Amino acid sequence: MDETELKIGDAVRHKTGGPKMVFVGTSQTGQAICEWFDRGPQQDTFSFAALEKYEPPKASFSLSRA
Repeated sequence: MDETELKIGDAVRHKTGGPKMVFVGTSQTGQAICEWFDRGPQQDTFSFAALEKYEPPKASFSLSRA
């Protein structure tokens, strides 16, 4: 992923897992600035290559009528 694929406010996550984060901008060094909540607001920078757009987990059950 690169900077052009994200808009401020997009939900992202680190490719290795972790919390859902919000992309809030690009740092002076060209990294993605992300915010998330974990017992309070958090903010850090990440390489764009380490991020992916967040997709909610898919339900692991189905409802069917018998």
